[in-house]
Amino acid sequence: MIAIGQPLVSEERLQRSIFHFQFIIHRFYRMIKELTELVSLAEQAIPNHENLLNFFSKNNRDVLKLFHAVQGNSFRTEAEAIEKAKVGERTKFRQVAKELLRCLEQMVLMIDFDKQVLDELNHARIRGFQLMAAVKSLAPLACTNGAKRVAEELLKIGQQYARPEFVVEASKVLMDYTSIAGDDIEHFEYYLSMYTEHTQWRLLEERILIYLNRIRLPYIKKKALQGENAAYALRYVNEFEQYVGVIPSHSFHIAFYSLKSKMYMIEAQYQEATKIHEEAIEYFNARPYPCNTALNIFYYSEIANCVYLCQYERGRECFQKAVDMALVGSVNWFNTLEIGFYLRMHEQNWAGAAEVYASATRHKRFNTLRDTRREIWHILGAYLYIMQ
Repeated sequence: MIAIGQPLVSEERLQRSIFHFQFIIHRFYRMIKELTELVSLAEQAIPNHENLLNFFSKNNRDVLKLFHAVQGNSFRTEAEAIEKAKVGERTKFRQVAKELLRCLEQMVLMIDFDKQVLDELNHARIRGFQLMAAVKSLAPLACTNGAKRVAEELLKIGQQYARPEFVVEASKVLMDYTSIAGDDIEHFEYYLSMYTEHTQWRLLEERILIYLNRIRLPYIKKKALQGENAAYALRYVNEFEQYVGVIPSHSFHIAFYSLKSKMYMIEAQYQEATKIHEEAIEYFNARPYPCNTALNIFYYSEIANCVYLCQYERGRECFQKAVDMALVGSVNWFNTLEIGFYLRMHEQNWAGAAEVYASATRHKRFNTLRDTRREIWHILGAYLYIMQ
């Protein structure tokens, strides 16, 4: 019998349960984040990527179905992913997700670098994924020397381009090598310290991305930022502001400045949002590596601000810079052209809008866009025809 007033669960057990629950959430989000990046990478860098995926998965329809689900959604919870992917219940879903991840890691190894297409940061990102895939293949096969060499290169990329997940994976392999090779204990402590520190940064990066998605979701669903999210955004900004300029994470800073920008945009404080965009642009311009994608994001955001403030000349300048920073034919490039089209229409520059429309719809990758994105362009074309 349980005495009156006696807790049903001990505090220690409750804390373990909470920790275990948080661990599951972070592990799931880490997997979804990696899947999302690899799916995006496969779309951009691998011709006939679906055929290659079918080959590696042995024509597993569930794997292809999940690939398409990751393409078209931004999952916040495992339950949401299970519901939308429709590949089975939790156990089956996790099996399919692991299989898709395995296939994508193999596909990444087949990417051929084209320096005319990708900038330095994207080269490093792709190379990092290739090295992660190689490390995961070598370590279980007891290829310790090969794994060490690959891990050292992965570690260097992670440190140079502010990718905590690369540092974490590399330091794990190097700790393993040090213990097997009987290396100096100081080396093991060095990698352990690096692993511990960057695991914290990695978790912070994942948390802020989750919070950003929490704020962004209403906009994705309804194309309008809902006012009740302003309080959430302010709370998140206050929580993470202390890490700006401290945490060695490229993705963290994109997420933080995006979150702070949306905090002001939600409440129509467009002048304040402009200051955040300028601060973000200054931060990424000061990095020792090119940050074209990040700069595109904040020039893109400032175009919307300029439309709201009727600052069309400044909007044109931001539009040109955003286009220059986007990889031609990428999703970001098409999105930038879309907001540039809206800018031209707002200033009643029909000829300019027609030029942007032609650039998008006549590009060879236009037909690779999802049906919903192509449909938006067709609607915009009809609207332009009426206005002309």
